[in-house]
Amino acid sequence: MTSMRAIALEKASGRPVLKDDHPEPVLHAPDQLLIRVLQVGICGTDRAIVRGEGGEPPPGDGYLVLGHEMLGEVVSAGNAAAADYEPGDLVVCTVRRSCGQPECPTCAHGESDMCYTGKYVERGIFHAHGYMTSRIVESTEYTVKLPEELRPFGVLMEPTTVVEKAILESVLVQHRLDWVRSLDDSSAIARDWRFVRRALVAGAGPIGMMAAFLLRHHDVETHVTDVVPEDGYKASLVNSIGARYWNVSKTPAAEIPSQVGNIDLIVEATGIAPVAYELLNALGVNGVLVFTGVPGDRGGEFQLQGGHLMRQQVLWNQIVMGSVNANRSYFVQAVKDLSEISRKWPDALARVITGHHPLEDYEVALTTQPKDEVKAVFDIPDV
Repeated sequence: MTSMRAIALEKASGRPVLKDDHPEPVLHAPDQLLIRVLQVGICGTDRAIVRGEGGEPPPGDGYLVLGHEMLGEVVSAGNAAAADYEPGDLVVCTVRRSCGQPECPTCAHGESDMCYTGKYVERGIFHAHGYMTSRIVESTEYTVKLPEELRPFGVLMEPTTVVEKAILESVLVQHRLDWVRSLDDSSAIARDWRFVRRALVAGAGPIGMMAAFLLRHHDVETHVTDVVPEDGYKASLVNSIGARYWNVSKTPAAEIPSQVGNIDLIVEATGIAPVAYELLNALGVNGVLVFTGVPGDRGGEFQLQGGHLMRQQVLWNQIVMGSVNANRSYFVQAVKDLSEISRKWPDALARVITGHHPLEDYEVALTTQPKDEVKAVFDIPDV
């Protein structure tokens, strides 16, 4: 059996390692694809796992191959998969796999991101090896084809799907404001963007940045907050797509509405609990606040004097919700949106990828984060 190199978290030591004996996979079902991995994005989740915050190897294995944001190319296809895929096709794979439990209706209908049982597995995170290796095998059920024009940006697909889901769910929630109920779903989705006229994105990392791109793509007035200077790299990138950057060290998020107007949607992308809940002070009438960050050791516990916030939520009809992961349908939608975004702002989209690393840089890349990093990636060599 041929072996490959892989960046993994060793269970015994709890440390990241570059393995040289990860088995090369082979096709064993007709719906499967053998995929050469080209790039893998480095995510905050990967760094959290390396810090000891989560991450579980497949049962019986002593290590977990990391990485859940990938771009790949089909090497070969099983008999059934060959009807739709051929060698050279550019693809991405989803992250979460169904729990398979009969009591879970969402997984049964392809919505493993909404799993009721919590018995799902996730590539590179929980009970399934990830993508930081040369080749993988995956079912077409969890694979989405990309057009060639997305080759330079395809590794951004997974973070884009996270905000596709979070924002689209928020848009659909605002269907509550509509007095016309007879339109079909596609018309309703397009029309209901009128209830998201002004948005605030908290955090200018990859999730926040892709949220800004998506909102601007739909002509939403977009404001992005972070703590980096207004003349810095991230601020320049935000401003280049017609959004507005705010340094909350100078202008707290709660003060922004008094200068710009009612905030209809806030996308939280910080993963810092005190910051996330403070955003309620910026949310407008009939607004939606959606959390996408998962707090680890950043921010810690905090106390909240919530009387006035509860009063505000009730009297202003506000909604607070969480959104995690994305199922295949959001990947399909993200392919369409990212293709259009790449044609509108090709230079800005290219600037989202701020660093390229060889596999050998695994320790530095997974344990440090440069000040102006938005999205760093590993470039994966073939076996």
